[in-house]
Amino acid sequence: MNQAQTWLEKLAIQARFHHANSFTFAEVGFTDLALFLDVAARWQALSNKHAKLHYFILETPPLLIERLDAPVRLRSEDTNDALLKELSAQLPNALPGWHQVSLLDGQIELSLFFGDLLQGVTDLDIKVDAWVLQPNTKPDNTLFGSPAFMTQLRRQSQKNTQLATLYQDEKWVRTFEKSGFHVQSNHVDTGLIAQLKGERRFSSKAPWFDRPLALKKPGSAIVVGAGLAGASVAYELAEAGWTVRVIETNKKPADGASGNLAGALHPLVTADWNLRSQWYLQGFEATLARVKPWLEANKLAGKLNGLVHLAVDQKNHQRMQEALNRVGLPHAFAHWVEPDQASKLLGGKVSQAGLFFPQAGWLNPPSVVACCLDHNNIEVVYEQQAQALSRRTQEHNAHPIWNLHTQNKIWQADMVVLAEGALPTLDKTLPIRPLKGQVTHLNPNHQAWSLKRAVSHRGYSAPAPNGLAVTGATFEAPSLDPQVSVQGHQFNLDSVASSLPDWLDVKAQAVTGRVGFRPTTPDHLPVIGGLVDSDWLESAYLSQSHTQALFKYPPQCYQRGLYISNGHGARGLMSVFLAAKIIRADVMGQDLPVVPSLYVATHPARFKIREWRRHGPI
Repeated sequence: MNQAQTWLEKLAIQARFHHANSFTFAEVGFTDLALFLDVAARWQALSNKHAKLHYFILETPPLLIERLDAPVRLRSEDTNDALLKELSAQLPNALPGWHQVSLLDGQIELSLFFGDLLQGVTDLDIKVDAWVLQPNTKPDNTLFGSPAFMTQLRRQSQKNTQLATLYQDEKWVRTFEKSGFHVQSNHVDTGLIAQLKGERRFSSKAPWFDRPLALKKPGSAIVVGAGLAGASVAYELAEAGWTVRVIETNKKPADGASGNLAGALHPLVTADWNLRSQWYLQGFEATLARVKPWLEANKLAGKLNGLVHLAVDQKNHQRMQEALNRVGLPHAFAHWVEPDQASKLLGGKVSQAGLFFPQAGWLNPPSVVACCLDHNNIEVVYEQQAQALSRRTQEHNAHPIWNLHTQNKIWQADMVVLAEGALPTLDKTLPIRPLKGQVTHLNPNHQAWSLKRAVSHRGYSAPAPNGLAVTGATFEAPSLDPQVSVQGHQFNLDSVASSLPDWLDVKAQAVTGRVGFRPTTPDHLPVIGGLVDSDWLESAYLSQSHTQALFKYPPQCYQRGLYISNGHGARGLMSVFLAAKIIRADVMGQDLPVVPSLYVATHPARFKIREWRRHGPI
């Protein structure tokens, strides 16, 4: 019997699998796949098909990828195990922060963290049923025995949470006991087993960002807007069993900023790997997980054969090099290419060096929208302009019935998601601003050579269906003129000429294109989740002192059943599917697909809360 099997027998968790609707297992420090695979196998065998296992693995980047990558790929080649094959296909890159992998149609959710282990456990906001601590180095031993680490473990635990680790000395045992974990056994051969006997109440670290009450039971939903944001959340809710009606102003879906022939899909890389980079990495991974099966089934147009991001000036060049060196970008995620290598990748002369993202590419947004809306639980109603929204009850904790008023009808549902885009009519309180962007369409005879892959330069260029290509896009604030202009086309042609000097031979007057309005926000992150009660927000927070102890503030109050997915800007392809998963998790009362710091980063109330916390009563 290996150590993993020994621990599972000692923890006796499989007896709890029979009747559990969910179970959360966390492995801090990582040796190999044995423990995860054993837990997953027992979960599949003993739990009901609707139950969910959430498994966390936290480790430093080099150790985790070395111990995870090769074993998974080797073992998946020699087995028919569906779990291993799925895991092999979805292994994330060893980049700092959190990564989510959904396996077996969501029955098993695997969350991976690469980085500082104390930061990793501090990031969490869950209730773990069983912990396994696997110290791989001397610093791990020092950390795991520290009061700060044990405080975080206790905060994430509940009554009867169990803990297992290797045999430890009396100093560790005393630390466990002081933290509330009663040590049941501690032997050299079988390791240490402990159990939390009592549950201590911890105050929320940010009550104004506490999650909304879940609706849980699927019912009826209205989604306002049939662009990428609306279609993706409609699909996610439909998959969860909701009956979804999408209300669209125009005569067809994807008629706004989501209607371009092609959009570039690639992560956001920064030298300091900041919050935006981490958020968009998870967004990128969520999009890949959703669209890859559709691409393989030829259900949508696009290609994930890589994208070249060119360093168009010295400043850009320096930032990319810093990212490579400071973040340590894995080769499979991004690597440097010189102009001659970039030329081979794109199919013609390229003037600059840059980063190549092998997993990135381009997608045709209208076909992505069409795939999302092609669901038995989704109905789309066109040419209905949303004019007002009301609900039958004013009780915040009661289940509301929402009424959406259009020009000739009132539509009712248990919940509503606003995905209106850059020019919202129902909620104008959020700082979402339209930013005009014009793209240029290029026929085959405009191109001296065919673009093999998407490329990011001063704008972006990408292949498109039927031999076409698209380049753009302009940034024309504060213009709201919907007309395509020759000046816009000239700007796009000039932008691409400095990077791909001999690709195009066409005048601005001879091309066509389209205008869209990107919904942008001040911090360049989308707005996702439950909409708060504005009057309550003012009364409970904004008009009060901002310096009281956290426990003195009440938890946030939401307009129950009302959500938003907007502000996706020019990166909608990298954000809408993660946004949809976040909303689904809030609606159904499930574990979030992101940690609290990333959840807060896109919270609808963040702008007002930030101002209040910095400057006091508003």
